[in-house]
Amino acid sequence: MNRTIFEIWSEAGYELCQPVVQPDWNRMVGDFNGEARLATWSALRVRLIRLDDAGMPLQRSAAPWLAHNVLMLRPAAVDAIRDLIAQDIQFLPLECSDENFLAVNVLRVRDALDESKSAVNKLRSGVRLPIARHVFLAERLGPEVIFKLEGWRASAIYVDQRFVDCWALHGLSGLRFKRVWNAEDLPCGLRPTQQP
Repeated sequence: MNRTIFEIWSEAGYELCQPVVQPDWNRMVGDFNGEARLATWSALRVRLIRLDDAGMPLQRSAAPWLAHNVLMLRPAAVDAIRDLIAQDIQFLPLECSDENFLAVNVLRVRDALDESKSAVNKLRSGVRLPIARHVFLAERLGPEVIFKLEGWRASAIYVDQRFVDCWALHGLSGLRFKRVWNAEDLPCGLRPTQQP
């Protein structure tokens, strides 16, 4: 199967979201790491950002941007994608004075990045920066629609074409999908073998 993988990003000009207290920024990194959390979860307190830095209104988003490793959804977005990703995630409640939101805790974590062929930058300390060019090991990608990368403290969220199509089909807004990889992008000899 020829899969295309996308990284989820915020669409410019749409609502944002922030934790209310500083310790919850740290929880966003530590708690959204692929481990199941629902049984012990205590809701993060968040606030919606509806105005940009110049005081201009931001557009309503089905997924107000919280962070690259945490997807936050309004109920309409949850209803639209629930059946597609339910096997691979947990919906965790967020506490917001304005509205009800759920955070997506991605449970599928894959050791699927070919770091020798990808463009991975690191600080001298060894801390990894965002990936500039992705090359995945196709045989290590599972069948799931949504996943994160193993070995990254706060992995970005990756989805395949099925998620992108579902998002568009339901007319949802606020996210953009950066195409980062397709098996057909690989030079001959590096493509995974096709199974009959």
